[in-house]
Amino acid sequence: MPEQLMCRHFGRLLGTRGDIKVHRCLKTQGPCVTTIDAQSQMIGSAAIACESCPLYEPRNSRKPLPMVSAVCLAYDLNYRIEMLEEAVESFRRQTWPRKELVIVNDTPALVIQCDLPDVRVIDVPQCSTLGEKYNHGVRAARGTFICSWDDDDISLPWRMSLSVELIGDADYFNPKSCWYWDGSWHHEYLKNYCHNASMYRKTAWEKVGGYQHLADNSQDAKLDAALQSQCTTVIGTGAIQRTAYLYRWAAGHHHGSYGMNPQPCEGTFKLNPNWKEDYVRTIANLRRGIPVWLTNRDSMAVVSMVDRLLYCDDVGPITIVDCESTHQPLLDWYDSCSVKVIRDSNLGPRAPWKHLDSSTDYIVSDADLDLSDVKLNFA
Repeated sequence: MPEQLMCRHFGRLLGTRGDIKVHRCLKTQGPCVTTIDAQSQMIGSAAIACESCPLYEPRNSRKPLPMVSAVCLAYDLNYRIEMLEEAVESFRRQTWPRKELVIVNDTPALVIQCDLPDVRVIDVPQCSTLGEKYNHGVRAARGTFICSWDDDDISLPWRMSLSVELIGDADYFNPKSCWYWDGSWHHEYLKNYCHNASMYRKTAWEKVGGYQHLADNSQDAKLDAALQSQCTTVIGTGAIQRTAYLYRWAAGHHHGSYGMNPQPCEGTFKLNPNWKEDYVRTIANLRRGIPVWLTNRDSMAVVSMVDRLLYCDDVGPITIVDCESTHQPLLDWYDSCSVKVIRDSNLGPRAPWKHLDSSTDYIVSDADLDLSDVKLNFA
């Protein structure tokens, strides 16, 4: 029997086979067959999966997955509760299994409740600066890695998994890119700043002395500079497919309870995590690249093909033209998937040509091709 191995680059859940979970390997981009031990949070990977992944580890090494802690500052839920619920939903959808969300509340008369098992709300004394408030959250965090988790922004489901892969053995990872909202979404490469989308080790935060207590709210930029100068750092290239952060600057950026609202928020708020829209689909439709048209009829293979195409640099909007499918699990997936679906008559291979613009570049394919051996380029 082949030796059982562990691949520590598994990411988004593709599906299940009984008690076996199939994930996308973030290194090879192929399917990774894994099981998770609920007691020790180990990954056990069958040798048939991730065969080309250079980061195999013997199963008997029993390395635990690192915990990732997201730190979120809560403020003024009379105005921001829907955005906070979207931020919590972003956390819930993260594919990294060992995670926690620490929500920091420093408003004395405010009670925040959340039923998700990996979410903790900590009540702290009222803070005079955001740096002080952030430090309370990081100090309470249990994770090896820390992510800032702004309550008015969105993180796509692969943010934590991708960040863990890219930070590697370094202390600090900054992607230097985000999707930026100023009335519409734009992809931005930010040369000097993107701390809110970054990840750092808690030990690095301790090494540089944490966030500074600054009245001008520049604590994140100062921590960014300190981490880059004193610790080992990985800086992203701004590749559009590796951008997992949606920065809603126009939504406001006040996360502190001090002096910003003459009528402090009071009462009990129970969070109902949800997204107001499918942000994965929204961003997929905005990406630059070649449009892809898939023809499908009653095949669930389209699920893994779409998942793989979503991570391909050169792929633009993906459209499925369905030819009168009746398989109910597939129809249910259509209702929640992250790409556009057109329901049409059973025209077979002729179906896409009825809809696509032949004056531009495009890719047309059946939806059941096996792309697991195709290497994707993250330039």
